[in-house]
Amino acid sequence: MDIVSKEQVIEFFDGLAEKWDDFASNDESVTRDIIGNLGQLEGKKVLDIACGTGFMIPYYLEAGAKKVTGVDISAQMLEKARQKFRNHSEVDFINGDAEQFEFDEKYDVCVIYNAFPHFPSPETLMHNLSTALVDNGSICIAHGASREVIDGCHAGGACHVSRGLPSDQEFLELLEKEFVIKTFISNERMIELIGIKK
Repeated sequence: MDIVSKEQVIEFFDGLAEKWDDFASNDESVTRDIIGNLGQLEGKKVLDIACGTGFMIPYYLEAGAKKVTGVDISAQMLEKARQKFRNHSEVDFINGDAEQFEFDEKYDVCVIYNAFPHFPSPETLMHNLSTALVDNGSICIAHGASREVIDGCHAGGACHVSRGLPSDQEFLELLEKEFVIKTFISNERMIELIGIKK
């Protein structure tokens, strides 16, 4: 189902921010596999799109990232993230729309984790994020569950702020416009696409 408006997305996630960390689930082994597939993060700058309360940030830092910039359209989600990482000078946040935001610097790696169905214009998103990457920078779209599980979750109370995940072929065609596909995993544990900027 197409997203009615970005305002609804903001309202939805602002309303969940206070309790998000209490019910957000995580399979640690899957998350570590997703990070591992990114390759070497030591000394790199990571752009975390739709970062929410900052769930993935400790993994990037543990892997040696020198800087992490979290981006989210929900100010309340970012407020929680800022509180959690207030003592980390290597972490900063941007409250903005990743489909349109003009980034002031270039990043080595861009990750969209557990958030892709909430973007109304995936092609616009991919193009804008490619401009935020260095030459040969990489983008990763990942979900820590199967397509069936992800679509099932979004078919309930989040149906008005979500769209179904693209098919495997649609995912590949989407990325190939801006990126060379390096990794593509779609199974019962996870979905992960990694592309290198053309």
